[in-house]
Parts: sequence; structure tokens; C-alpha cells
Amino acid sequence: MEKWALNHPELGLIELEVGYDSEFLALDPAWPEQPEDDEEITPVTAESGLKERFSALFTNPPVRARILLNGKVLHRLRTISSARYLLKDSVEEDKLTAENAGLDRAKPHLKVTSNLFNDVLEVEFRQGSDIVLFDPPAGSRGEKRRDAMESSTLKRVGFPILAGLGKGGWAIAVIILAPLVSRFVKWLLSFLPDFDITLPSLPSLPAFPQIELPTPSLPQIQLPTPNINIDINLPELPAWVELLLDYSKIWVPILIGIVVGLLALRNYKKSEETKRAWQEKQRAKVPVTTRTAAEQERGADEDERDCRAEEPETDGNSPHS
Repeated sequence: MEKWALNHPELGLIELEVGYDSEFLALDPAWPEQPEDDEEITPVTAESGLKERFSALFTNPPVRARILLNGKVLHRLRTISSARYLLKDSVEEDKLTAENAGLDRAKPHLKVTSNLFNDVLEVEFRQGSDIVLFDPPAGSRGEKRRDAMESSTLKRVGFPILAGLGKGGWAIAVIILAPLVSRFVKWLLSFLPDFDITLPSLPSLPAFPQIELPTPSLPQIQLPTPNINIDINLPELPAWVELLLDYSKIWVPILIGIVVGLLALRNYKKSEETKRAWQEKQRAKVPVTTRTAAEQERGADEDERDCRAEEPETDGNSPHS
């Protein structure tokens, strides 16, 4: 089972658990209520190849998910998908309140990013303008992605841009693949023989009697129309603007990808700043530690020596001796 966790200074421990039916039944015998039949689970790791991951996608049972707050189960998901999830108890609904269901972004919620293979890549805690990234669990696909992004500035920018291009990738795919598919279809049709289909003629319908009704003659009213001729000479568009307008289906998805990449960079910086603020706040709440027993004993010896040094020296002729 894969567990994503974040310690919030006010809300407490927030967890996202991702696994299979057998793993969740070991934790909660009441869910899933109708688990899938016992099937052999093909183990998939972050180092697995594309072929192994595709095979596991069709052979493994579906991936479930739960969201917990301080150990209490808030949400249970039959499948994992990219969406925003409100930190609100909705176990009875058996689903999460997603963004398209009217989620209030000012309230604390999670934003989960997953891929085609049901791998959780990133989990964000959001509340208004606050954004904090979860630390991915060890050995997960999310950890491999984070390590790759932290190893290179190019990857830190490039991965989110590629994710943004994926959002508009269907447009690029249609533009690139449509001519190829059209040529392929024409090539297949060229092998079909030419044939002419002659449909039988339908019998003529009998003639119906023509009825002519009188039409009233209404007076014609002609209103004067003003002759307004406004000639505005607009400047011609530059050639590069006309080029952008002609190829908007290409550059718009690319622009979306760049914007998504820049927003991901901004969110990463905001997350690091928020985490540092949380750490400083927690350090400020830690009380001053007391001295250890060894330090107390050493301090007592020093105090005793100081007291002896301050006592006046006496000789044998003293009246008090």
C-alpha cells in the first residue's frame, strides 16, 4: 500500500492511502463491500518498464483510495483519478467532492495528480492561496518523479510543461494525425471495386385538387431609410499576427503547457516557503529544555567551589578556634 502523509500544524495528520482490495480489507473489513475476486497481483515498481506497466494495468484489480484526517476515514474512492478533493467527511456518499461539484477553494482540500497507469504523481494541500506539497512515499512513482525534477532545472520546468501539453495534446494529435488518417482511409477505399446501385423508382402519387384562397391586399408603407456611410480605414494586420491566427490550434496547446509549467514552478516555491514557515512556527512553540542531570551535577560542583573560595581564611590563634 502506498501512503502519502502531511502533518498540518492546525488540522493534524492528513493521509492518502492507495492500494488494492485485499490491502484495504486487512485494515477495514467493511470496505470494499463487494471486493473483486481474488486475483494475482502483478507487482509494479517505480523502475518497471512501460510494457510491464501496461500489462499490469489490464491484469491487476482496480486501485482504491482513502483519505484520512487524524486517523479518521473521510473519503473512500473506488478508483483514483486527478481531481480536487474536499477535506470533508463524505464516507456515506462513497465519493469525494470534486472541483466540478462546486468545491470551495477557500476551504482545505487536496489536489491529486495521477497518470494513465493509476500512479499518484503528486498530492497538494490547498487552502485559499496556501499550497503545500506532500512528500512522496519511498519507492513510489511520485518519488522517482520528484527526484528527477530536483536533479535538473530543465526537468523541473520540462515535466510540468509536458503535463500541460498533455492537457491540450488531443488538439495537437488531431492536427498531426488527421491528414495521415485521411490518407490511410483513402488508400483503403482505393481497393474497393466501383459499383453502381440503382434504386427502384417509386410509383407516382395521384394528383390532388388545387385550392386557391383569396389573399387580402394590404396597404404598403414605405419608411425613409437613412443613408449612413461610415468608412473606417483599419490598419492591416502584421504578417506574424495572421500566421498566429491561421495556426492557433497548434500554438494554443503549447501556450497552455508553458503556463501550466510556470504555475507548477510557482506552486513549488510557495510550498517550500509555507513548509519553512510551519517549521519556524513549531520551533517557536518548543519550550526551553532544562539541563541534564550531568550538567546539573557539574553546575553544583562549580557552585560549591565558588562558595569555598569566598570563605575567609582562619588560623589557630583565632578566639573561635
